[in-house]
Amino acid sequence: MRFPYPKKKQKKRIVLRINRERGMKLLLLCIAVIASSVLLSFPMSPRLLFLRVGKPAPFDIRALRTVQYIDQGKTEALRKEVASRVSPQYIPLPFAKAEAEDTVRKTFQILREARKERETSPGKSQPRLSLLPIPLSYQTITSLLQTAEDLHQLEERTLEILHLVMQENIRDEENDLRVAREKARTLALRAFPPTNETLAVAEIAANSIKANLTIDEVATRKLRERARNSVKPVYERIMFGEIIARKGEEITPQIWDKLSALGIVGSPPPLKDILTITLLVAISYVIILLFLSKYKEEVYRTIKLQSLLWLLLFLGFWGFKLGVSFQYAPAIVSAFLGIALTSLLGGETAAIVLPLSSLLMGVSAGGEMEIAGISILAGGVGIISTLRLRDRFDLVKASLALAGTIIIATLLLRGWESIERDWTISIIFWGVASGMLGIAISWLGVSILERLFGITTTFQLIELTNPEKPLLRELLLNAPGSYQHSIITANLAEAAATAVGADALLCRVSALYHDIGKTKHPFYFIENQLAENIHETLSPSLSSLVIASHVKYGVEMAKRAKLPPKVIEIIAQHHGTSLVSYFYYRALNETPQSVEEERFRYEGPKPQSKEAGIIMLADSVEAAVRSLADKSPSNVESTVDRVIRLKWDDGQLDESGLSIKDLKEIENAFLSVLRGLIHKRLQYPLGEEMKVASQDNSLTKKGNKEEDTSKNRYRNL
Repeated sequence: MRFPYPKKKQKKRIVLRINRERGMKLLLLCIAVIASSVLLSFPMSPRLLFLRVGKPAPFDIRALRTVQYIDQGKTEALRKEVASRVSPQYIPLPFAKAEAEDTVRKTFQILREARKERETSPGKSQPRLSLLPIPLSYQTITSLLQTAEDLHQLEERTLEILHLVMQENIRDEENDLRVAREKARTLALRAFPPTNETLAVAEIAANSIKANLTIDEVATRKLRERARNSVKPVYERIMFGEIIARKGEEITPQIWDKLSALGIVGSPPPLKDILTITLLVAISYVIILLFLSKYKEEVYRTIKLQSLLWLLLFLGFWGFKLGVSFQYAPAIVSAFLGIALTSLLGGETAAIVLPLSSLLMGVSAGGEMEIAGISILAGGVGIISTLRLRDRFDLVKASLALAGTIIIATLLLRGWESIERDWTISIIFWGVASGMLGIAISWLGVSILERLFGITTTFQLIELTNPEKPLLRELLLNAPGSYQHSIITANLAEAAATAVGADALLCRVSALYHDIGKTKHPFYFIENQLAENIHETLSPSLSSLVIASHVKYGVEMAKRAKLPPKVIEIIAQHHGTSLVSYFYYRALNETPQSVEEERFRYEGPKPQSKEAGIIMLADSVEAAVRSLADKSPSNVESTVDRVIRLKWDDGQLDESGLSIKDLKEIENAFLSVLRGLIHKRLQYPLGEEMKVASQDNSLTKKGNKEEDTSKNRYRNL
C-alpha cells in the first residue's frame, strides 16, 4: 500500500480514456445516422430527377414568390479578388546573416583540411568534399585546392562580399535570391583581380546568400481575412412571376442557386419518410458495428477507421443521389463501395456493409429492389476483384467483370420478354461504360482516401513495385549491389509471408525499399564497392555510426517520397536494436575498456509486426548466405537456422508477433527460395552488419586475424 493514490489516479485516467473513446464512437455513430438519413430521405421526384446543373430545363420555371438571397458565386468571387490584392507581409530572419557566414567558414574549413591532407584534386578528396554545405563547381574546387594564395584571405574576401549583399533586404523568394546572388558575383569581380580565385570567391559568396526576410503567414492571413470579411454579401432579388429558366435552357449554378432560394429543389420530405429511413439506417449501422466487434476488431476499436467507414457510406449515398437520374449509378456507387471498403478496411467489412447499403439505396428509391439487386451484384464483383488484385492488368479484368455483371443483371431483372435490339445495344454500351467508370472512380477515391487516413492499400503497394519508381531507380543507379540485395530479400520475404499468412505484398514492397538509405553513402557498404575498403581508414565507432545511419536516411527518404506508413515503419524497424557486430568486436580488440555496447546498436525500434520481423530475418539471411564460401545445402540450412536463432535469442522478435511455429515455416520458405539462388562468394562474418564491414577481398594478415577473433567471440555468444 505504498503507492495507493498514484495507482488510483492511473486507473481513473484509464477509465476516463475508455469512456471518452466510447463517447466519441457514439457521437460518430449519431452523426453518421443523421447525415445518411437526411441524404437518403430526399424524395425522388421528377424535379430532382431532371433539374440538374448542366442539364436543360424540362419546362419553363417561374418564381412563385418574391425572395431576396445571397448570390454565393458573386460574393465569393469578389472576396477572392479583394483578398488577392493584399500584399504578403514579411518579417526579418535574425540569424540569416550568421548562418550565411557559418556556411562560408565551414566551406573554407573543409577546403583547408583537404589541402592539409594534400588532397589537391576533387577526386582524391571526394569523401571530405561531400560534406560541403553548398554546391561548388569542379573548377572552383580545383582552383581553391591548388591555389598558392592563403585560403584565410580568400575567406575574408568572401565574407566582405557577403556582408555587403546581405545588408539589404532579401525576401525568401526565388527572384530576390537570384538578384542577390548576381549582385554578389558582380561585386566580387569588380572588387578583386579577375583570377580563378576571384571566380571561386564569387561562387562561394553567391551560393552562401540566404534570405533575411520571410513571409509572416499569420499577419498575411489576418490581413487577407480582414479584407475578405470587409466585403458585404452580394444580394439578388427574385420577383414574383419572374422566369428563372426557360424550357431547354441549361441550368447553370446561378440558376440552381435561385431554385434553391425559392425552395423548388431540396424541399423537405414528409416526416414519416424521414423517420422510416432514419430507423432503417440506425438498425443497419448497429448491425455493422456488432459484426465488426466480432470479426474485424481493428476497425471496431479505432476511431479513425470508424470515421472512414461512415465517410465511405456517406460518399456512396451522396453519389447515388447525385446520379439518381442515371439508371447505372447504383452499380457504379456499389462497385466503388465494394472496392474502397475492401482496400481500406478489409474484405470482412465490405461483406457486411455492402448488402445493407444496397438495401438502403433501394428503400430510398421508393422500394426499387432492382436497384438493391444490381448494387449487391456489382459491389460483390468489386470485393472479389480487389481481393484478387495483384497487378495492373487485374484492373482491366475487374472492369470487364463489372461490365458483364451490370449487363446480365439488367437483362435478368428487367425481363427477357421486353428486350429489343436497340435497347440491348444501349444496355451493353452503358454497361461497359459503367464498368470502366466504376473502376476509375474507385481507383481515384481509394488513392485520395488512403493518403488522407494514412492507410496502406493494395493499389498503392502494386504501384510501388514498379522498378521505374524514383527511389528504386535511384537505388539501382547509385547502389546497384544494394538493389540486387533488395530484390533477393523481397523474394525471400514474400515467400515467408505467404507461408505464415502475413501480408506478402507488403513484405515484398517493404523489402524492395528497406535499404534505400544506402544511396546516401553507397560506397560504405560492401555490396556497392569494387575494391577499396573505406572502413579501413575509419574508427570502429564511426564505421558503426555510418552503417547504422542508413536506416535513418531511409526513413527520411521514404517520408519525403510519401511512401505508405506501414512501409516506413518497416524501414525503421528492419534492423531493430541489433548489434553492429563486426565493428563492436573490432572495437573490443582495439580498446576493450572504453567500448559501450549500446553505441554499436541500431536505434530501433524492434519489429512491431509479423511483416517487419520477416523483413529483418530475410535481410540478415540473404546477407549471411551470400557471404558463405561453402554454399552446400547443409551449410546454407545451418546458416539460416543460426541467423534466425540469433535474432530470436537477442530479443529482436519479441514484439513482432511471430511464434516459434512461424519461425519454422519462415525458415522452410527461405530455404526453398535460396536453393535456386545460392552461389560462390568469399566468406565473411555472419550477419549483414559484419558483411558490410569486411569488404576488401584481399584482407591484410592483421585484418584476417581481427576477423577470426571477431568470429570466435560471436560464436561463443
